[in-house]
Amino acid sequence: FRGYRNEACSVGAKKSQHREGNAFDFHFKGHTGEEGRSFIIQKAMQGLPYPIRIEEGVNWCHVDCKKVDNSHKINYFRP
Repeated sequence: FRGYRNEACSVGAKKSQHREGNAFDFHFKGHTGEEGRSFIIQKAMQGLPYPIRIEEGVNWCHVDCKKVDNSHKINYFRP
């Protein structure tokens, strides 16, 4: 359930980016969700080719590629 979720999957929102194949969730072993997000942000600023969205306020890491109407490399959202 951490990557693609088809229409039969009962996990998550019905209009989730997971259902479009544009998202994944994960944990950094031995680190908090916030530490994982900080790591992604540091690395992304070094050469991320496409904008991403990062979910805030959760104890895991969620990254997706939903299109946004701005030029920021990293966009944040809350559940």
